[in-house]
Amino acid sequence: MASTPGKPAATRKTGSRRKGTTPSTASAETKVAASRKPVRYKKATTSAARNPSAKTPVKKSRPSGKVMARKSDSAPKSTGTRRLATLAIRAPSTRDVLAQREMELALVNLVQRGLAGKLGFQTIVDLVGDKLREIFRTPDLGISWFDERTNLIHQLYVYEHGRRLTIAPQTPRPGGMYETMRRTRAPLVFATASDYARLGNVTLVPGTDQSQSMVCVPIFVGDRMAGDISIENYEREHAFGPDDVRVLTTVAASLGVALDNAHLFDETQRLLKETEQRNAELAIINSVQAALAAELNIQGIYDAVGDKIREIFHNADTGIRIYDPKTGLIHYPYIYENGKRIDIPSAKLPDNGFAAHVIRTRETLLINEGIDEESAKYGSFTIPGTQDEKSAVFVPLVVGDQARGLINLIDMQREHAFGESDVRLLQTLANSMSIALENARLFDETQRLLKETEQRAAELAVINSIQEGVAAELDFQKIVDLVGDKLRDVLRTE
Repeated sequence: MASTPGKPAATRKTGSRRKGTTPSTASAETKVAASRKPVRYKKATTSAARNPSAKTPVKKSRPSGKVMARKSDSAPKSTGTRRLATLAIRAPSTRDVLAQREMELALVNLVQRGLAGKLGFQTIVDLVGDKLREIFRTPDLGISWFDERTNLIHQLYVYEHGRRLTIAPQTPRPGGMYETMRRTRAPLVFATASDYARLGNVTLVPGTDQSQSMVCVPIFVGDRMAGDISIENYEREHAFGPDDVRVLTTVAASLGVALDNAHLFDETQRLLKETEQRNAELAIINSVQAALAAELNIQGIYDAVGDKIREIFHNADTGIRIYDPKTGLIHYPYIYENGKRIDIPSAKLPDNGFAAHVIRTRETLLINEGIDEESAKYGSFTIPGTQDEKSAVFVPLVVGDQARGLINLIDMQREHAFGESDVRLLQTLANSMSIALENARLFDETQRLLKETEQRAAELAVINSIQEGVAAELDFQKIVDLVGDKLRDVLRTE
């Protein structure tokens, strides 16, 4: 027991006697005893004591704030703690704040890990959306992103009734939800279905259902509204309260900068790939032009282009096939398989097969798995001297309204070797080089015809010399001498 201020504990008087001690005088003891009044203890009586046969009522304890809190289908949950299961409407406790902060950091770290793993922006949004659905234990959640440059809202992540939906980009409606949140910088809460009508200019997205209640929180990055996070409930009204709005608003504020950084990183990567793709296109065109400047024949040009494509695609097995519509022949001027150059003789274009399908439809064909099933589907067969691949992509070389050939990449070891970016790049290269290769083919054809013309002219010159000798009535030896001299001139030999 703490001592009273101003009175030392050693001088405090007490009526109790400690073992082994006696008072200094008898009068002191008598004085203390006389000053005390006897204390009477009253025995507690209860209804049970007065009436033993009566049942003892059970005292109802006041429920804690956690139990009293409204339970919602979308009440926030935390993976690390149950404190966020149902937050009380009262001011959050320190433990609630720490749990909420832990949840925010987990989401931000999820975005940062996605950036470190060089994941695309959409993939990161998918990870965040899945995590939010887990935290809030709701099947119906959406994340949208606003592109100021195009003035379009992109619905990146939408779940309704637990199913993933794909919604086309939309322009914000004047006075609609997006415009309202951007103006007020505040969340929108629809407690009942009639609240939608009160806001005005809120239309139902085609292919979706009207929810009974919804909370929609804007994502701001500085003064710019970058998107929103929404949770809907299709079963009951008044499903969301102040606690849900507070938690979701805090989450949106924490995710804003992280998602914006992910979007900027994704945009930078896209621009970088476009630059690399453009450089690859220019490299192909320069290869063709350099081959033309060096007066290479058409085969030399095919070799230069094929080598450049293999360099761009990290030495992937590459093939160039050229189709001649006049003869119906398909030529194989450049073929690599298993890293080695192989020769395949020209042949008639078959009625079926991968190449026949691409050349006749002028459509790209991507096969990343099930090569046997795909071969049966298209009626394809293995060209003698070659092997079956695991993955392949075929892109037509289109000039005007005709396919004059194709470029293909193959992988002999693994499936799913080529992604969408590979297909896009190969298509772009094919579009860039189609005209260049056609011009090179026409140049080569012109050179061939010119040589044939010169050769025909030389033949006629020899024949004319003989005829002139006969007409001049020269003897046989003189005619032979005349023909020999003419051949020396034509053949430019001593």
